[in-house]
Amino acid sequence: MRSDPRTAPSASGFQLRSDAFKEGETIPAQFTCEGADISPPLEWANVPNGTRSFALIM
Repeated sequence: MRSDPRTAPSASGFQLRSDAFKEGETIPAQFTCEGADISPPLEWANVPNGTRSFALIM
């Protein structure tokens, strides 16, 4: 996953991470429609109060 440091939230803000790949790396083929098309494991942290759902577009 990539982020722009000028607009990235602070360390205490909402975070999305995965152990399947490191920040700035290309997403491994197994997690793409050209590979096995499986979802990578994701971890959410510091979700804003009142959040009911997420939409993740990759």
